[in-house]
This record gives sequence, structure tokens and C-alpha cells, in this order.
Amino acid sequence: MKKIRLRFKLLLLCLLLTVGAVSLFLLSSPVLAARQESTARAAIDKVTEVFESAKPIHDELKIKVGNLADSEESDEELDLDIDEFKAELEELSHYVSQLDELHSELSALPDDINTSEGKTVLAAREYITMLKNMFLDLIVLGRYTVDLYTSVIGLEELGDNGTSILQFASDWWDATKYVLVQMEDIIVPDYLALSHEDLTKYMREFNELGADFYHAADIDDPLRINSCIARLGRIERMFERCFVNLMDDLELQSKQAESRLEGPIQLLRDELERNLNLLKAA
Repeated sequence: MKKIRLRFKLLLLCLLLTVGAVSLFLLSSPVLAARQESTARAAIDKVTEVFESAKPIHDELKIKVGNLADSEESDEELDLDIDEFKAELEELSHYVSQLDELHSELSALPDDINTSEGKTVLAAREYITMLKNMFLDLIVLGRYTVDLYTSVIGLEELGDNGTSILQFASDWWDATKYVLVQMEDIIVPDYLALSHEDLTKYMREFNELGADFYHAADIDDPLRINSCIARLGRIERMFERCFVNLMDDLELQSKQAESRLEGPIQLLRDELERNLNLLKAA
């Protein structure tokens, strides 16, 4: 229902833009037109300037969302470069600041819904806002990815140094406790909440297993050790299933981002550009 309301709002806005542009040609009073021309022309010139500044940002957003979709569809294991990824988040934040500045420029313009330039100003503000929200969504997703990756990456190093089973059990217990604390502190997007909760649940089981494994190794009890190994296999399978669900959620989010860019946002961009061309030619 929310998507339907959003689409209806955008279609209505596009309709108002079209009617407003045409109405400029139908002004019957030359005196009235001359009186309004200076203010209207200044507003349209400013909207055009802001719109032209926003277009390359929009195009860059398309590239980044496309890259996100490609990475989600890839079957290859992602080897994340944290420094590079953080730099990417800084770049996204820079675009948000640019869009904030563009929106501020539009805030000073007249937005009377009864005038063509007012309708155009409102449409331009909506366009800038939609672009900004897309960047903010990517930032939230990116920060979650960095936080999750940073929290679990240490587990890959367990058992690589040829330590004894007792030392391995101790390292496993400590490492999973650290990961669990980190995972519980991560800010999670709403659409990933259930999948992240499941991951956290099985990480907690990994940690509990680490404690049992350590005690079994400490007293050198083969039966308890074998029991821990059997539990490990079960938890690994469930953890992997939760991870696959998380990847599915991320892929769905990337597809939704593409749909927003190719649908409502592109629709408003095209209509706004046509409207500006009509108004400048009037």
C-alpha cells in the first residue's frame, strides 16, 4: 500500500508539472505575464542549475546500485577490502552533503502550487530528496556490511597456527565471545533484522559450544570432545543457512534499489527535464 501511495503521489506530481508547463503558454494577459516573468525566470534558472548539478550525482548512483546488484548476484566469495569500502562510504556521504546543499538552494525559491515555477520547484525538491534517501539507504547497508565483516573476520584465523586442541578450544571460546558482543552492537537495517537475529542466535550457540569444548579438552574427555564436534557440524549448517538468507535479503534490497531508480526516480527526472525545457522555451 505504501508503494501504491508513493507511485500515485509521483504520478500526480508529474501531471501537475505537465499542466503547469502548458498553462504558461496560455497566459491571456501580456501585462500579467511581464509582471511575473522576472521572478518565474529566476526560479526556473535556479531549478535548472540545481537539476543539472544533480544529474551526474544521479548517474553515479545508478553505477553504484548496479555494482551492488552485480555483487549480490555473483556466486564468488566476497573478499572485502575494508579500507576501500570505508572510502566508498565516505564518498557516498559526500554526495549526501552535495544533495543537501542543492536542496537548500531550492528551499529559498517560491513553491506556490498555483504557479508553473512553484510546481517545478516542488518537483525538484522531491527529486533531490529521493536521490538523497537512496544514498542514505546505501550508506546504512554499507555500514552494516563493514560492521558484520569486521566482527567475524577474526574467526578465519582460528586453528592456523598449529596449536594444541586445548589452546584451539580456548581461542575458539574467546573469539566467538568477542564476535557475539560485536554482532549484538551492530546497527541493523529493519529489512535485515530477522536474518541478523538468527545469525546472532547461532553465534551464541557457537560461543556456548566453545565453552563446552574447552572444558572437554581440559579434562581430556574423548566422548565430550566428539559430542562437541557433532554439535559443531549442526550449528555450522544452521549458521550457513542463516547466512544464505541474509544474502537473499541483500539481493532483494539491491533489486528494490534498482526498481526505485529505474521507476519512480527516473520518471520524475524525465518529467522534470521535459518541464524545464518547456518553461525555458516559453
